[in-house]
Parts: sequence; C-alpha cells; structure tokens
Amino acid sequence: MSGGARPTSPWVRALRIAFAVGVLGVFAAVAAMVGVFTYYGSDPKLPNLSRLDAYHPKQVTRILDRNGAPIGELGAEKRTVVAYADIPEKLVQAVISAEDADYFKHSGLDYRGMVRAFIEDVLRGRRAQGGSTITQQVVKTMLLSPERTLRRKVQEIILARQLSQKLSKEDVLALYLNQIYYGHGRYGCEEAARYFFGKSVRDVDLAEAALLAGLPQSPERLSPRKHPDAAKTRQRYVLGQMAEHGFIDRATADKVAAQPIRLIPETGASRGMAAEAVDLAAATLAERLGDKAAVESGTTVTTTIDAHLQEIARTSLERGLEELDARLGFRGPSGHLEGKALAKRRAALAEAHGGGLKDSDIVEAIVNRVVPDAAPQSGARLFHAGGFDRAERARRQPGSAFKLVLYGAAADAGKLTPATLINDSPDTYRMGNSGDLWKPENYEKDSYRGPVRVRTAFAESLNTVAIKVLDDLGVPQLQAFAKRVGVTSEIDPQAGLSLALGSLVVTPVELANVYATFASGGLLGPPVLVRAIGGLEEPKPQLTPALKPEIAYIMVSLMRSVVDEGTAHAAVAGKLRRPAAGKTGTTSRKPGNQTPDTWFVGFTPDLLCAVWIGFDDGKSLGRKVAAANSAVPIWTDFMVKATAGRPAKDFAQPPGIVVQRIDKATGLLAAAGQEQGTLDEVFVDGTAPTTQAPAAGEEASPDKLILE
Repeated sequence: MSGGARPTSPWVRALRIAFAVGVLGVFAAVAAMVGVFTYYGSDPKLPNLSRLDAYHPKQVTRILDRNGAPIGELGAEKRTVVAYADIPEKLVQAVISAEDADYFKHSGLDYRGMVRAFIEDVLRGRRAQGGSTITQQVVKTMLLSPERTLRRKVQEIILARQLSQKLSKEDVLALYLNQIYYGHGRYGCEEAARYFFGKSVRDVDLAEAALLAGLPQSPERLSPRKHPDAAKTRQRYVLGQMAEHGFIDRATADKVAAQPIRLIPETGASRGMAAEAVDLAAATLAERLGDKAAVESGTTVTTTIDAHLQEIARTSLERGLEELDARLGFRGPSGHLEGKALAKRRAALAEAHGGGLKDSDIVEAIVNRVVPDAAPQSGARLFHAGGFDRAERARRQPGSAFKLVLYGAAADAGKLTPATLINDSPDTYRMGNSGDLWKPENYEKDSYRGPVRVRTAFAESLNTVAIKVLDDLGVPQLQAFAKRVGVTSEIDPQAGLSLALGSLVVTPVELANVYATFASGGLLGPPVLVRAIGGLEEPKPQLTPALKPEIAYIMVSLMRSVVDEGTAHAAVAGKLRRPAAGKTGTTSRKPGNQTPDTWFVGFTPDLLCAVWIGFDDGKSLGRKVAAANSAVPIWTDFMVKATAGRPAKDFAQPPGIVVQRIDKATGLLAAAGQEQGTLDEVFVDGTAPTTQAPAAGEEASPDKLILE
C-alpha cells in the first residue's frame, strides 16, 4: 500500500472551520469595538475633562446665629464641598467596600466587573449590579447625560480612562463624595452628615460612615428617615463588605451592625425659627454677590441673631396670641355646614376669591380637616420665604409708645423734669390749616387729676398732659429730636399736636432702635443683622452720641415707673424680678374707640424687646384690648424666660445726675422734717427744684406749672 496523507475526518474539519470562524469573529468583534470606540471617541461633542478643572458645584449657603448655630439655608442643592483631607478614612473604606472594592488597584475601569455585567445583562437577561466604577460614576454624573445608549456607555468608558490618567485616585474620590446625592435635598457627604447626624463628615463614626456609604445606591429607597429597615439592611451589607476586604474585623462589623441607627431630629423648614432674619440675610448677600451666587456659592453668613432667644420669642408670641384669640373669640368656627348648604358656600367662596389672595388678606374659609397638634399657622403669625416681614415693613401708629420721644425732646430742651407739675385737664385745640376743633381725652375718659408730676403722667400715659407738653415744645423741635434718636420715617408736620399721641407711622424695628438709643445711654446706631460673610467680619457701625447720657438716664427712670407702678405694672408685677423699663402704646380709632394696634417696648440693662400686636389690614382688635392685656404679657413671658439664670443688674447712673427727696404733691423739695408723701427723684444736675414744699397748712408755690 503506497504511503500518503490520511484523510481528515469530518469532525476535525468542522472543528477547524469553527475555530477559523471563531478567530474571525473575535477579530471582527475587536475591529467592531475599535471602530465603535474610534467613532464615538472622535465625536466633537465628547465632553472635555477640562470642565472638571473649574469644579464649582452649587453649594448651600448657610445662615448662622451669633453663636454659630444654623438658623437657615439657601439653595436648591444643599451641598458643602470638603477637601479629601477632611474625609475620614473610615468613610473612604466604607464607600469603596460598597461601590468599588478594587478602586485603588484598577485604572478607572473594572474589566472583570464589566464582563460580569455583560454576561448578566446580555446572556442571562437580567440587570447586573456592579461593573461601574467610582470613576465611571463621576464621569456619568458630572460630564454625561443620563440617557442609556451605546454612545453614552462608550463615552463613559473613554472618559473614565482619561480621568484616571488626569487625576489622582484621591481627587476623583473627592469629586465623587462631594457630588453624589444622598436624598432629602442633600448633596455630598458633608451635607448628608450634617442632615442625618448633626455633625461634620470629619467627625462621623464607623456606624455613620457605613450608613452614608450605602445611601447613594438608592437615596430615597434607603433613606433612614423614610425606610429605616431598608437603611439598616444596607448598612449591615456595607459593614460586611468592609470586614471581607480587611478594613475592619468581623467582630467589629457584627457589633456595629447590632446597634440601632441614631439620627438627629429633622429640623423642618430651612428657615426655621428665624425665617424673617434668614430672608434679610439672603437679601444682603444677593446685594453683595448677585442673586445666583447668593444661593449657590456655599457662603456662610453669620448674623447677630441669638437662635435660643429667637425660639423663646416665637413661642411667647404664639402663646400670647392664642390666649388673646381665646379671650376675644377670634378662634372657633363661625358655623357648621353640610350637604347643599356646604356646596353652595364653597362655590360662593371660590367665586369671591378666584382672583387670588394677598398675604395680608383675612377671609372666611371652609375647614375640611383639622390636624391634631399642628403648629398655629394663621393671621399676624405665618411667615414664608419672601413673605411680609412685619418687623421690618409693617408701618403702624405707635400710639403712646411715641411719648418717650416727646418727653425726651422736652427734657432735652430743658422744658421739664420728672418732678415738673402739668395740669391734667381737658382742653380744646384748633387743628392745623383745617381749623377743626379737637378735644383729646385720656384712655380712662372723664378721669382727670389736675396738676400731676411728669413721672406720674408718663407712667400712666395721660394724653392731655402729653399734648400740653408738645404744645409747649413745638412740632418742629419734636421732629428734629425724633430724627436724632433714630426715627427714620417721615413725620408729617400737618399732624400737629396729634403727634403727642403717636399719630405718625413707624416699623417695629425702627421703634425698637429708638428705644435702644435711650437704653444705651444716648448712643445711636443702625440695626445690624449680618455680622460676617464668608468668615470676614463686617465693618462695625459707628455709634454716635444722639443725646446726653443724663437725659437718656432720666427717660429710662421714667420708663421704670411704667413697669413699677404704671400701665405695664399689672402684667409684669411679681414675674420679672429685675429692673426693667419700657412704655406701652395703644392706638384708638373712632367710632367706637376701636383698637387697631397695641405695643410694648421694654428692656432690662442688657436686653431689649419690642412687641406689636395688630392685624395686617388694620382691623380692630376690639374695644377692650389695650397694651397692658395684650402686648405686655407677651413681652413679660419672653423676658422672664430669656433672662432666666442671668444675674440681675441695675441701670448704671451716669455722672451729672443728682438725687433729691421731693414732695409728691408739689414736685418741690421735701419740707424740713417731712416724712410722709415724699420720694427720691432724679434730676440732671442743675435742674432740681430749689424751693421747699410748704409745711402743713401752707399754700404751695411750685417752681413750674405749664399750661394750666
């Protein structure tokens, strides 16, 4: 048999063909992949990594109180960028354990994970977990659109390779941890740590780090506030992964996994208890930086607000208004409707108010549901971002609270002392250019005392005496003095003698600042809200002497009588056990002597508070409402709580003040040996009476009695 090649078996030929086809297929696949990557890689719309060089994400603007406590936030994306050095190692370990275990080993792409994901996605028909590295997630989040296409996936891979060559692992991880979403409007690990744990990310412990690391996978589904069980399961997984990769031991992982999740209480609205102050701070920042930067730059604004005092003030106000509501019958339904009557009334209300309502509108409404324990959100009280800030913008008549300025002007002009006698009696006046006759009355009508000392007239807010003081002083002199001590609103000279009763309009902040001029010993300065922006202290406003310290002290002394024995005494007595001074104000409107506004501005030696009560539309509070039973109780409740634990101090007496014992009836020096009917009175040096009161049975001859 001649030699020759053995015939090839059919299965061998088939194997060779299959191999050749496979090789060709691999080459074709590689060629196709190269083509795809070349095509999409040369796309002129491929994002450039240089965009990351100027990484300036939207950051939350944080508003702080004077002690550094947060009182509000600005911005849709609540983010605070932190350096990699400020991110604790335990959080880094937790994140890479949960998201990308080989992060510090690969070059931006996890090829094994990609193959795994391909097999799951294509061959097994189910979506794979993993396969996308932290580097890829940075690219996907910061450079690409969220669409799921071949183009985007290829570009993601290309850019991830480029990014890993351009930046260090630490820099990429810092981008990731500052950019990702953690739920509840919080972006980046710093804001997430503040929101969930009330601390900076640099201070989180292992349990907190594991919780944070697990959230980015599904921030809403894994939220510890909304779904605590799911969050706990995810935290356990992260701890297990940390143990598996050698970052912690198994015993530690099990111990921490057994602990409950601990979160701080949710603070609620981003403007909290000082919503009006946050709005003002935002406006100031917008003036400096522009509207966009004000809410996206991550600036920190420190204010002069004390969050603790603000919370007390808000609580005292709410309680006081609720009590006033209950007393006056403002609360409660006006009726009950059902069936056709309800439908008819609903339609009528919809038609009446279809054009919309203003913040100040007070209208009838239908209550569909009552939520138990809901915070009161009604009338002169609710404030929302951009709303009507009554402290700064409510322009109302101060009533008798303006008498401080009037009597201060008269004392400054040498027209009176606390001991000066003025006749409390009704008189008729011809008003301005109109020639109309005006006969003012005291609050207690048909109650007149004849000659009274200025201290008594001021403490009991006698209207007839105040008008006589202004008539003697003159409106121009009052206007000039008011401007000196901080009244910024225009004063209409045509108002004439009615200015003695506070017929001008002022804002609560404006009036508080006027009182602060007297409380500070005569120093005037503008109200200051913003103390520092971005860590840089704001220039401190210069305080200027507005009046002599002696005059300021005399007026403080008169205001002490308002609290100790006058119109505010009943509401303060026995509650605030420390020296205090202030003045009530109640406006009156005819017919029916309705009361639209009540005031009390008062202070201790180190704290001043102004209270205004009224409706936004000027509606009357009722005929039986006065400052003493509305504004003063709120002020007292606040001051008692705000000064609790502080040592009681007295008002400092400046040089130039003398104290003389006088006769209460005449305002003259007490007679020799007189014991009854006397008191120690304060005077600016050189203005004390020089005449002694007559002995029993003798006729009085007062030093001065103006306007009989």
